Amino acid sequence: MEQRQAITRITLMILLVASAPASPESHAALQIKKEIKETVLESLAIFFDNFDPSKLKVGFEPSLNHVKFNACDKKLTLKPFKKVPLGRKVVNVSCASDSPWALYVPIHVSYKHQVLVFSNSLANTQVVSAFDIQLAERDLGMLKQGFYVTSEDVVGKEVRRQINPGTVVTANLLQPAEVIQRGDTVSIQANQGSLKVSMSGEALIDGRVGQQISVRNHSSKRIIKAVVVEPGLVEIP
Repeated sequence: MEQRQAITRITLMILLVASAPASPESHAALQIKKEIKETVLESLAIFFDNFDPSKLKVGFEPSLNHVKFNACDKKLTLKPFKKVPLGRKVVNVSCASDSPWALYVPIHVSYKHQVLVFSNSLANTQVVSAFDIQLAERDLGMLKQGFYVTSEDVVGKEVRRQINPGTVVTANLLQPAEVIQRGDTVSIQANQGSLKVSMSGEALIDGRVGQQISVRNHSSKRIIKAVVVEPGLVEIP
């Protein structure tokens, strides 16, 4: 009987604690939230055209109920964001009043915006066309691998693996397309200041834009290293 009564008392205490209203946030906590949200909004508005504040959400986890000090009588100092404030961040907040204080505030920034996603299935090394991508709204705070918003940055590149429709287009999924094949005749360009020297050669391996490949000079028969610039053109670094 005593054991049952003890269990009942413990259960009742747990229910009372769980149902108790959360302690109200201090004026300092409300000030911190307000100024962080304003700073995040201003930062994102710089990076996005047609920025829509209604699609922005700034979460504070954990809550700031533990903040008990007085509100700052000056504008808070927030260290500037080194990158676009999206996803999970920690903000350094400080007050430079006569009773100074400082703390780190974990936040989670969610902003929904249109980004490029694949609209079709693509096989490994397949070249992306304008018909293979479309814009769709996503939470940028969840896109840790980045994203694209302009088709010109994507069309003409190859995918690195099998792609399913709906996949967000990210840099790690793309690579420059092969524009030179082994055996192709290429123009080898060498720059020396304002002087440009061109000669004919043969590509000894396949090459992508920006990739260094081996080419044989038709005149000297020497094998040299050159960087692929575009189809049919390589450049000696």
